[in-house]
Amino acid sequence: MVSVTQVLDWIIEPELLAWYKRVGFKKAEEISTAAKQVGSTVDYLIQADIKGTVLEASSVPYAVEVTNCLHAWQRFKEEHPAFLKSITDMQREVTDGEVVGHPDLEILEQGRCGIVDIKTSKAIQPKHWLQVAKYLDLAHPQALSATPFGYLIGILRLDKLTGLYEYREIRDPSVILEEVKVFEAYLLAYQHGQRIREVMRQQLEQEVLG
Repeated sequence: MVSVTQVLDWIIEPELLAWYKRVGFKKAEEISTAAKQVGSTVDYLIQADIKGTVLEASSVPYAVEVTNCLHAWQRFKEEHPAFLKSITDMQREVTDGEVVGHPDLEILEQGRCGIVDIKTSKAIQPKHWLQVAKYLDLAHPQALSATPFGYLIGILRLDKLTGLYEYREIRDPSVILEEVKVFEAYLLAYQHGQRIREVMRQQLEQEVLG
């Protein structure tokens, strides 16, 4: 199985690669690892909060960043009081063939059904929409052919520096379908890359044995 995020991470944007070169690959990896740890911790604490479990963020690594994200989450809840009641599942495994994903939140209420992913990045990135669109496709295969269309994809970004949040949704089926199609192109590139890696592995193996 290959995860949705693995597929999207296969192709590195030139700007990101330039940043890696500028700061050094070791430092860049440290920054990326720290960011992922903040995101994972925030996900865990938010899931606990939704389940009604009270956990303290002060004892976790990167406590300031995590606390800011939780403040942003609290603001979001206060301004969207019906949101918690609309959540039907969290981190459910969804699959199709070799592709697997774990959407953060699945929501359902009158006239509203879809996937919302939580991010702690500095901005909502284009790849984030590819990710959540594919999650919707995996979780609800019938969604993009449904008439009338009653699905959405959303991203809730919790800012780890300011404690503010940004929430955006896409409800247009043509836009969501286009995002899914772009993901499928990423998947083809990933599969092609894996075949190339296997060919190269065999060639190197033959050189060593030869």
